[in-house]
Amino acid sequence: MYLATYEMENFEFLLGMNIWYDILFAVNSVSKIMQSKDMKNGFAFVLESTKEMAIEMDIEPKFNEKRKIHRKKYFDDIDNDEISHSAEDSFRIDYFLYILDQFISSIESRFEQFLEYENMFGFLFDSNKFKTLGEMN
Repeated sequence: MYLATYEMENFEFLLGMNIWYDILFAVNSVSKIMQSKDMKNGFAFVLESTKEMAIEMDIEPKFNEKRKIHRKKYFDDIDNDEISHSAEDSFRIDYFLYILDQFISSIESRFEQFLEYENMFGFLFDSNKFKTLGEMN
């Protein structure tokens, strides 16, 4: 028990706990942002601010239209009309949502790892538990 008390009163140990606290606090903040209702409007917000920036830089704020590829349809083919999207929608789906999905997957896997660390060492973040450990001695 003396070793545990000594380690908890060690500056390096305290510094390590503060570093972990900051990391977990940042992960929690990002998690809350990712779950917010504003996240759905993120593309529209970025699009508007980018349009303003483009106008200031004398760049035309428009998407390049891609050629539509028409496939031959045969008599016995199932009518499988693909939905055509505007250039803006295509960019939002193929770029913005893809990056967002990759980001969320990365954050989730990291967050799950931090939760495992928190389950193992979470008691160290509660200063009240430090006090009760000291009072037991």
